Amino acid sequence: MTRRLLVTALAAALTAMPLMTSAAARTTSWQRLPLPAQVRPQAALNEAVATGPDRAWAVGTDAVGREAPGFPLVLRWDGTAWQRQSLPGTDWQGELLSVAATSATSATAVWAVGRDAAGGARLLRSDGVTWTETRPPRGVLPTEVVAGGGETWLIGSRDGA
Repeated sequence: MTRRLLVTALAAALTAMPLMTSAAARTTSWQRLPLPAQVRPQAALNEAVATGPDRAWAVGTDAVGREAPGFPLVLRWDGTAWQRQSLPGTDWQGELLSVAATSATSATAVWAVGRDAAGGARLLRSDGVTWTETRPPRGVLPTEVVAGGGETWLIGSRDGA
């Protein structure tokens, strides 16, 4: 009796498993989404970070041609579409390499690092409304920014080392 009950329960579980797996696969599949119209076809994204289904950022360069350096590019996902973020005062050519969000509950703690066309370090921070440029520590060339535990860390080289 116990064995028959166990076999019946196992059979029911194995029958239901493909249905659960199939449903999970449908909800987590990749979807193709359009970029904002203001982004050029030559644009390239270097990194993205998400802190929830309606909060993500992607950074890269909005290229103007194959050989010319592009301009820094930040896109924000709001749960339905990507929007290009305005970068006032950022009139340099180059690219953003990395992005990190220090809080899953706030859009005010987002950092991005990059380099200009001359190879100089660039560090940007969002206050939730606008992006502003901040100077990285002297002699530091950050290539990656990571966040966790309420802290932000820059990774890169110091004085060329």
